[in-house]
Amino acid sequence: MLDALSYQAVGLIVVFTALGSIWGLLELMGWIFRAAERRAAAARAAAPVLEQEPVLLLEPGTHAISPQVVAVITAAAHECLQAGDRIVSIMPVHLQPNVDVNLLAWSGEGRRQIFASHKLR
Repeated sequence: MLDALSYQAVGLIVVFTALGSIWGLLELMGWIFRAAERRAAAARAAAPVLEQEPVLLLEPGTHAISPQVVAVITAAAHECLQAGDRIVSIMPVHLQPNVDVNLLAWSGEGRRQIFASHKLR
């Protein structure tokens, strides 16, 4: 009987030690993440606030996009995607080439044939 109680006590000690270690590790990770967020917030707060100029859209009759519009689109893409993407081309909608629906059908047919050629297991 005493042996069974000692095994149970050792088992409880092992389980509670493991659970306590996991809890301590999670608290440490939370502390690290909170400290990193505080540093990032302090850096954002310390960044100088630049006076913004009004954004000028396309002038009537021109086809060039102003640098201010490109900067705004780049900033919006960076903020939304949270990645270091770069804009390759910006084109007004009325200047975009027309997409031929028949060409899209040909590419879809090619994909269908490729997928049909594979054996299903």
